[in-house]
Amino acid sequence: NAWAVTDYVLATLKRWAAFRGLDVTTLILGIIGAGHVGGLLTRRARALGLTCLVSDAPKARQGLCSEHQPIDVVMAQSDVVTVHVPRIDSGPDCTTDLIDSTQLSRLSSGGLLINTSRGSVISESTLLSRTDVDLALDVFPDEPYISRPLLERTWQMSPHIAGHSVEGKLNGTQTI
Repeated sequence: NAWAVTDYVLATLKRWAAFRGLDVTTLILGIIGAGHVGGLLTRRARALGLTCLVSDAPKARQGLCSEHQPIDVVMAQSDVVTVHVPRIDSGPDCTTDLIDSTQLSRLSSGGLLINTSRGSVISESTLLSRTDVDLALDVFPDEPYISRPLLERTWQMSPHIAGHSVEGKLNGTQTI
């Protein structure tokens, strides 16, 4: 489903830039997670002329992400941040609350945060802590429940469908 997710992110980015009156090619895209989806997104976004900053500490430690930058640097230097990490509940690469209020405070006012990975990566209180940042959420911290404050606060939301496509279903079926 990597192609479908990257289509979703790129379409969201284009729509948001138009909504804000911005030239999408001048934006810096921060990508948290450089696995299958994040890696494909990086290649596609760069092919469209976007500047990308990538953070993936586990891959960097394994020598698999030479362009890795610390997450705080990516958050501070990006206009848009998109998250593509697996759910890991404990250990040194825990992704639960990976983006906390301190990390989110680094994103510039008027920026965009996109989460298509896992709801637990960003808590609801963190998402509600910045009213000057737009949120595009395909996943939610307490899924399937979505609180009214989060519902009212989110610029764009979808019901966990970013990866749903005919191609994604076919690929999944072939894998099985």
